[in-house]
Amino acid sequence: MEKETKEWLSKMYEISEDDILWYNSGICYDRIIVSNEESAIKVSQKVKGTYVNGGLYDGMELGQYDCNDGRYDVMC
Repeated sequence: MEKETKEWLSKMYEISEDDILWYNSGICYDRIIVSNEESAIKVSQKVKGTYVNGGLYDGMELGQYDCNDGRYDVMC
C-alpha cells in the first residue's frame, strides 16, 4: 500500500498508520483491515449511518467488522 494512502486513511479515521494492514476501495463499499479492535471501532463509528450502495450487500449499514487471526476487517 502506498504511503500516501496510509496517511490519508490515518487522518480520515483518526487511527495510527501502523494499525492499517490493508485497504481496498470498491465500487459499492470499501474495506480496511486493521491490527486492533480500537482502530476497528473508530473506523466503524466514522461510517455509522452510511450504507452499501449496490451489489450483494446493497442497503447494509457500513461499519460492521469481523476479527480473523487478530486482524479486524471493517466494511467502510
